[in-house]
Amino acid sequence: MTLQPVPGDTQEAILGHLKALGSDAFVDVIVEHLRHRADYFDVIKGPPGADSGVDIEARQQVVGGDSVEVAVQCKRYSTQSISRSDVASFLDGMRRRSIRRGVIVSTATLSDSARSSCKAAADDGYSVEWRSWTGPELVRTLLNNTPGILQALPGLSGLIPAPLVLAQHCPSFEIVEPVEAAPNTFADRFYNGFPPTWADLERGFDIQRSLYAAPGGLRERVLAALASHTFKALAVLGVSGTGKTTLLRRLAYDTANDTPRV
Repeated sequence: MTLQPVPGDTQEAILGHLKALGSDAFVDVIVEHLRHRADYFDVIKGPPGADSGVDIEARQQVVGGDSVEVAVQCKRYSTQSISRSDVASFLDGMRRRSIRRGVIVSTATLSDSARSSCKAAADDGYSVEWRSWTGPELVRTLLNNTPGILQALPGLSGLIPAPLVLAQHCPSFEIVEPVEAAPNTFADRFYNGFPPTWADLERGFDIQRSLYAAPGGLRERVLAALASHTFKALAVLGVSGTGKTTLLRRLAYDTANDTPRV
């Protein structure tokens, strides 16, 4: 599924709503987010109002099929950034629980000193992640994984792009953007040898082949067979890289567009 970039003003509006949440409500959003992700499980929220340095405990699936215990600290601020003392309190909470992997989630970004503290923690065997979970990156993380949770928040239902919510509930479907809204930069992936997406075909990135598009070619013959309700099996043979996948996807795309919908 190819997702369109979220406009900056939409990100700022969503971030503003998250900043306006109470501390406990903000933790609830992150808890629900983690519970809906496939790479986290056994998600437990800490006691409300407890300043223990750790707001959520969970297990995270990692490369190789193993899982590790993860501590999460959630902070939402109006303006200020995450400080070194915030990281220190989180590390203290992780040490008390003997958890060596942590995630800082915040509507603010990390100060330079806070980032240095996170990097220094690695020397003691602790890993603290923040890059995809703070400031505008937090909005993108939530939108790309669980847009439905944001959509359910008061005041946000009209701001969440509908294709993102559809992609969450129908991951096997692919959104095809209108041609006029599709920048040509999307061609890079196709011309670098990857199979075409439906959107690539909508934009016409594939080159028409005479055996397909010419009068009496494959396209006309297949459409005629469909119109006459006769079944035929066609074999497309060729070495790797000759365009078999692109040809068949183009055929499927054109056939779907030419078939009456009931």
